[in-house]
Amino acid sequence: MSGWLGSGSWVEKSFGPVLSWDLEAVWNWTNNCYLALYRRTI
Repeated sequence: MSGWLGSGSWVEKSFGPVLSWDLEAVWNWTNNCYLALYRRTI
């Protein structure tokens, strides 16, 4: 998310790390759920 709304913008400083962490956490959670469901169907 580097340079998302311009370098050093207040939005990036305030929400950049939070959004990056949330996106990564949600992505991992989604993958885990998908794998669990996928294994159940087989």
